[in-house]
Amino acid sequence: VESVRFTTDEIGIATDADLIKLTDQQVSVRGKLQTTDDILMSEATAALTHDAASGVGLAITSSNGYVDVESVRFTGLQMGLDGAADLITLSNANVKITGTLDTTGYIKVASTKFTVDATGNTYADGTLTVMGAADMNNTLNVKLDATLQSDMIMTADSAALTHSGTTGLTIKSTNAYVDVESVRFTTDEIGIATDADLIKLTDQQVSVRGKLQTTDDILMSEATAALTHDAASGVGLAITSSNGYVDVESVRFTGLQMGLDGAADLITLSNANVKITGTLDTT
Repeated sequence: VESVRFTTDEIGIATDADLIKLTDQQVSVRGKLQTTDDILMSEATAALTHDAASGVGLAITSSNGYVDVESVRFTGLQMGLDGAADLITLSNANVKITGTLDTTGYIKVASTKFTVDATGNTYADGTLTVMGAADMNNTLNVKLDATLQSDMIMTADSAALTHSGTTGLTIKSTNAYVDVESVRFTTDEIGIATDADLIKLTDQQVSVRGKLQTTDDILMSEATAALTHDAASGVGLAITSSNGYVDVESVRFTGLQMGLDGAADLITLSNANVKITGTLDTT
């Protein structure tokens, strides 16, 4: 009929007689189907199926535009929406997401290397680098060393650095000192910034390099205690009271006088002279 050839149940042209084959409830097109309008499928559960025996694949493409599947737009290697076509971009070994990733399930990298579960619990099996600030609204649990390249600032009104282990807590500086308020600790020495070695600690000994000042008594509990002056120059040891007396056992020293409580001037010393006030009793 004109240039169309009918051969039993097949329709075509002289050079390709079986372009269309008709069977019960089916039209088969052997070759390319080209249309200038939509393809409308009225089947309740319609399907676009590729059943080639070679199983290479099915390509749905637009030569000069996009392909919309429901409300999802495919443009080349990008998936998105009308007005935001590049939400997802695919490349070899890479998926780029432009915008926010929202999921109600797990996020996993390399199965177990990095995971975030639906409750927010996060696990990282490598090094975590944070270039900006990080806010922790709950406890931070570190099982190994924590290395800080800057200060640790605690903003709690009554902050505490607490050790809950059974052995001990060491606070040290590898190459310098540790300042606690205005007190400086340097290995076994304690002092201040301008005089770091005021106190030196050794086994069973505390050495004070400088003047020891106290507002209360000095108590020595050694059975045979001694107050010893061992300066290499050997000039001397002075035990004085700026505004009062010095008692050694029951003997009271007041300036150049020696005596007792209530009789402080029993003996008065001066150059080449000893003055005794009262009776001199000698055996």
